[in-house]
Amino acid sequence: MSSDSQTNGFARLISNNHHMKEGYFVGGELHGYGREIHKDGSSNEGQWRDGLMQGKGRAVYRDGTVNEGMFSNH
Repeated sequence: MSSDSQTNGFARLISNNHHMKEGYFVGGELHGYGREIHKDGSSNEGQWRDGLMQGKGRAVYRDGTVNEGMFSNH
């Protein structure tokens, strides 16, 4: 996925391979509350900073495993 460095505010970006990012963007990166859903069904949702999960969030892996808590640079 190529993020538009001009994307600011709330947006939904979907790549050609169906990877989706939705939330608040600053300079084309998730920043604030957002989520991403991967083609394999795994997902990350929570607080983001500069495109990385940072703070409270939830990760769901393709095998159904769920991790909730505080994330740093995930």
